[in-house]
Amino acid sequence: MLHTLNGLKMGRIRSVKALLALTYVILEGPTPRRRLAELLWPQASQPDSSLRVALHGLRSGKEKKEKLLDSEEPVSSSYGCDALTLLQLRGEAVLAAYPGPFLSSVPLEGVSTEFEEWVYAQRERLAAHVQAELLFSARQHPPMPAAALAEQAYRLAGTPPPTPERLTELLALSLPGSPLEAELKRELRGLEDIPQAPSTAPRARRLLGRDPELTQLLDWATGHQTGTQVALVSGMGGIGKSALTTSLLRELAAQGRGTTFVNAEPLRSAAEVLGAAGQARPGPPAPDLPGLAQHLGAGHVILLDGVDGMDDLGELLTEWTQAAPELRWVLTGRHVQLGLPGAPGHTERQTGQTTLPSGLPVLSIRLGGLPIPEAGDDLNELADNPAVQFLLREARRFQRDLELTPATAPHLGSLARRLQGHPMSMLLACGWLAVESLDAVHARVLHSLSGLHDRAEPARGLPQLARQTWSFLRPQTQRDLIRLTPFVDFDPVLMPAYGIPETSIDELLHLSLLEAHQPGSERLRLHPLVSDLASTELQGKALDRARAQHSAHYLAWFGQQPAAAPQVRDELANVMRASEHAARQGTLTAGDVNRLLSFFQASAQLSSGFEVMSTLAQLCFEARASAQVQAAVEIAQMWLAYQSGHLLDAQMLVTQFLNSELANEPMNRLKALNTLAGIRTSQGQWKAATALHEEALAVAESLNDTGRQAMQLMNLLPILIKDGNLERTRQLLPRAEKLTQDLNWTNLQHHLLWVYLELPEPNFREIIPRTQQLLKTAIDQGDALQAMWAEYYAARCLQGMGQQRAALERLHSLIEKAKTEEAFNIIVSCYILQTELLYAVGRSAQARRSALLALEQANKNNDFNDLVVIALTVARDLKQTNSVGLTRQLARIVNDTRTVQRDRQWAAALVEIPVEDASPLDPLELTGFLQAHLR
Repeated sequence: MLHTLNGLKMGRIRSVKALLALTYVILEGPTPRRRLAELLWPQASQPDSSLRVALHGLRSGKEKKEKLLDSEEPVSSSYGCDALTLLQLRGEAVLAAYPGPFLSSVPLEGVSTEFEEWVYAQRERLAAHVQAELLFSARQHPPMPAAALAEQAYRLAGTPPPTPERLTELLALSLPGSPLEAELKRELRGLEDIPQAPSTAPRARRLLGRDPELTQLLDWATGHQTGTQVALVSGMGGIGKSALTTSLLRELAAQGRGTTFVNAEPLRSAAEVLGAAGQARPGPPAPDLPGLAQHLGAGHVILLDGVDGMDDLGELLTEWTQAAPELRWVLTGRHVQLGLPGAPGHTERQTGQTTLPSGLPVLSIRLGGLPIPEAGDDLNELADNPAVQFLLREARRFQRDLELTPATAPHLGSLARRLQGHPMSMLLACGWLAVESLDAVHARVLHSLSGLHDRAEPARGLPQLARQTWSFLRPQTQRDLIRLTPFVDFDPVLMPAYGIPETSIDELLHLSLLEAHQPGSERLRLHPLVSDLASTELQGKALDRARAQHSAHYLAWFGQQPAAAPQVRDELANVMRASEHAARQGTLTAGDVNRLLSFFQASAQLSSGFEVMSTLAQLCFEARASAQVQAAVEIAQMWLAYQSGHLLDAQMLVTQFLNSELANEPMNRLKALNTLAGIRTSQGQWKAATALHEEALAVAESLNDTGRQAMQLMNLLPILIKDGNLERTRQLLPRAEKLTQDLNWTNLQHHLLWVYLELPEPNFREIIPRTQQLLKTAIDQGDALQAMWAEYYAARCLQGMGQQRAALERLHSLIEKAKTEEAFNIIVSCYILQTELLYAVGRSAQARRSALLALEQANKNNDFNDLVVIALTVARDLKQTNSVGLTRQLARIVNDTRTVQRDRQWAAALVEIPVEDASPLDPLELTGFLQAHLR
């Protein structure tokens, strides 16, 4: 274990810098190498080389076979650390685990000021945790032991100076007349009797000037402050919303709590938020918000950073909190428009719980500037002031020997007041120290930037500051900044290939025009204020060229990626922005649209894809795009609407399309007909679906395209079977057989096997050789899915031939394969067949367990018809325990038009007493009924 309390040691490793690096990544999480090198070797000529040596020391100095680092880009570690262990302890147990302050007596030579401040902040945080737990325990004890614990908490090494609230709490636990009571009262009266050593060194805090807000957010996120699932952090651009909320995520991650960061700047809809949050976690995409919440776990915090572009946010929050009450949401925005009090330009801090017009309670935190010093404050007061501390810390990045002295104090205090404690304003002004003295910077702010004097609207001065910073940039860097403006964010490693050299990236980073906005990622973005300025006031034609280059680059890159390539996830927001620009300019192609459609289907981001295609359809219409492009985007829009369950939207879109001139082109009409047929199938309108598929088959025949004909037959034959139209099924089978021989498609063979097995009185002995042929072809072609379907159909044949035990044996291995391949449709089909077989061999208890497994998977698949088949399979068994309830469910199956013809007949045969219940089947009620009686 890494020991960081009361020193720093671990085994044989003696390099302090290497152990400090390990400490940082354990507590803060994955950290980009560039960031770690800047923190620990700010003055080194080659900080990357110093970091490389330190990492090598961690690899070579480890004891036994312990793995200290999980990865080296970014640097991450899950190795044990006493500080993390301490944070997980509760009550008096913390005292034994706290031998002394964090990294006490450890020399911090040659590290950055920011790293020093981080150490001091962690020291205070860990000590404060111990103190809080001791006081909590004290409140549970009788007076004598409570007072003893309170005194230990008061005198604990490493804690920050107590606040009046903490002193009051300690006083309530002290014994009347005790020395501790007298000492606490003296300190509460103003500490007149306690001498204090004067110091002008800035006192570090974990987040300068934001301790109250961060503490309140931590209390809210960890459940100590109840009553709301939503926290809103608002304020003008550059005020520190992202810094505050990402610090919150780091604090929570250090405590082992689940967090997700979502860059909401490019997002416009709830579906896009769900898609982005799902992309940030491993595993298959969640079908909906409750599914995502189940995967993330209770208490998980999702940060949506920059929600100003989202519409109907208040209504969305109400929906989200109702659908997933176990999640917590943090939202940041410049002017979060939720009907909250306070004008957009208001600068004062506002914090507290309030209620949205929708009735949803929220924690609202409106950030103002950092506290600024008063004119005439002395050195000690200036050293304690957060705005001055911030200025001094950032200024030292450019003038390392700058100190708070009687000579510099007037300028630093004046700058803090003039810039009103606005963090981004102070960052930009400090950047000028790269080319000017502190006196010159102060004079420039004082005399040149008059807009900053307007307290009613302090953000007006930011463009002036940004323009001044722009004037200090090299001409090459100015051009590169404009070229970066269209990016949502970017990987700096890839920028040289884009034509932007590393020197420009470093210069923009140094001057705070770029920021690393995602915790644990090297991706950068232009600060939103700088991006806005470039978009509205700088180099219009050059910016147009930059947008065109960005669009062409990303659409070409996207076209070379596989549909579900993992690297697309990081660049998806740029691809979307490139697509929207191309749609506005009329350069989007049908191929671009089809690749987007393939991506959304392969990544299962169907609702998000529907929203994106709706936006592109409107942009293409406004740009008067070609008929080919308009047709492609409208077809993709209707298909994704259908696939994501927006049936009403899909129905309206496809109906309008079929009545337009775009549907005159046969392929367009074919795709629209298939979409509408799918909608009718979902609605249980089997005859309407059959008619639409028949029309689509006729269109495919007019094209003389055998492949299209085969696909239309695969769509039509199952619908005919489900509607009970056996005559038409038999008419089409010879055509399907011929196409099977001509094309040798495993998918077509699979569909035909299913049809033959669903027809009355199937000839199992003739069908089983066909299953063997499908299995061989699928294996030869490397098609694992079709190979598993072939094995399933073989098991069905064995069942039909009375070989139940052989079928069960075959299913056992098939289910394991299907689980490995995540073939969820095959899994539920296997469990249903297994249930039938177990009943047939007299193993009712095992059959019920199998039925429960089938039910669980059917609900995950959201498959209505599988649910019905499960109910019918166990009906005779359940009749013995609840005949009345079962008969009611069977009657609803008979009357529900969504049920296929064969299952309606099956249910009708099981209903012995007529029930007048015309209500449709409720899947949730049926699921609950089955679960209650199968357990």
